[in-house]
Amino acid sequence: MSVPESVAALPLEGIDLMSRYVAFMEENGLVDGYDVLHACPGRVSSQERRYLLVDGYYDPDVAEKNVLKALMESTDSVLISIPHDSNFSHITNGYVHFLREHFTVEETWAEGPIPKPRASGSAPLTYRSYPARRKS
Repeated sequence: MSVPESVAALPLEGIDLMSRYVAFMEENGLVDGYDVLHACPGRVSSQERRYLLVDGYYDPDVAEKNVLKALMESTDSVLISIPHDSNFSHITNGYVHFLREHFTVEETWAEGPIPKPRASGSAPLTYRSYPARRKS
């Protein structure tokens, strides 16, 4: 298969650009959000907290999951709110699997104060962990 030279050069240009970006950040003592996320688990795991409320966090990447795990493992009680909508289950299912895989959870389906039309049997989903510490 023949790939035009202009197309084949694009990945190499991307790699070069990323290498220059990393070098610039290191040379100037700078960090970006990715660096901060990778530093967080070690910092937050050393702090004990009684309660943690997680809301609005439905499709975390690996670095964000590591931060969440560190926070949850050093917290006595955690409440996680996940809105259930069958149209977006492709987004929330991975998060739900992550929670079930790493923590002992109690799932609670709760209707909001003003019921909205929903598919049969669906409601906002919340997770409670007792205690939030990692499964043994």
